[in-house]
Amino acid sequence: ALRAQWAHWLGLEMAWARMPMHHCTGNHTAWDAMSARVFHEVMQGRTDFPSPEDLNTLVRHGDLALVIIDTLCGRLGGEGWVDLDRLATLLSEAQDARHILVMGHHPAFAVNGYHGACQRTLAQPEAFWALLKAHRVTAYLCSHILAFDVQVHDGVLQICSGGAGTAHRMPEGVEYLHAVQMALDAEGLRLQVLDDREQ
Repeated sequence: ALRAQWAHWLGLEMAWARMPMHHCTGNHTAWDAMSARVFHEVMQGRTDFPSPEDLNTLVRHGDLALVIIDTLCGRLGGEGWVDLDRLATLLSEAQDARHILVMGHHPAFAVNGYHGACQRTLAQPEAFWALLKAHRVTAYLCSHILAFDVQVHDGVLQICSGGAGTAHRMPEGVEYLHAVQMALDAEGLRLQVLDDREQ
């Protein structure tokens, strides 16, 4: 059933996408050993990960390095846990890039007051953020909390974008269905949030 859902998503829902699309784990895609195996299998050739036990990788696009991390590391505790040693290795491999973006699912810092280690935010946010700062990461891109939010901590951005297709948002009546477009070039990083009602 899970393979059929992935086939529908990749083959029909995202058939329009003609640009590289890189996936990272989330609590709806790799929540246990079985779903992690299926995620690893269906991502091969799209976003390559070493193994179902190591769903972390580095993707290069010229001067841009995308460090994709698993924020649901099963052998460390599951939801909210990151393999910090693996992250450090990937960041070291990316050091010659002009821009480094880290992509994960769970925010490091609370969004809209939704906090709580593991379920709402990362289990080890201080150590995680220290690595990002030490390796001069431009931004950490995350989701999970169904809101658009940008924070700066120690010179590193946390950009949270969730809720692009979910009816319930946090907080209800304030957040809205949206998508985020981002540009990163010699002029810097720019964001544009697109409301689903805009033409």
